[in-house]
Amino acid sequence: MGKEIFLNPHTGKPFFSNKSQRTIWTQCLKELEIPHLRSYTTRHSFASQLINADPSLIYEVSKALGHSNIEITKKFYLSETKDQNVLAQQGIEAVLAKAAQNKKETA
Repeated sequence: MGKEIFLNPHTGKPFFSNKSQRTIWTQCLKELEIPHLRSYTTRHSFASQLINADPSLIYEVSKALGHSNIEITKKFYLSETKDQNVLAQQGIEAVLAKAAQNKKETA
């Protein structure tokens, strides 16, 4: 799995409690005067926007999210807008085709 985002300032180790994570998240939002939102919402928005802006980053985003393969990433993080989804899918397919071609050439 990737590096932990929230570390306990007293121990330097990751928080394991969902309650602890929610408490820290809520405190951060309050201090920044941001209305309540789930931390997952920011993960989803970030990943979706990054992939749709540059489909070639699908592998990096998938790995950062801890997904076992890019199909999971594509399923949950491609844009829900039909036109954007088609463009992103075409971009991802182009990246996959290029990777397959490179693999053939080096074999």
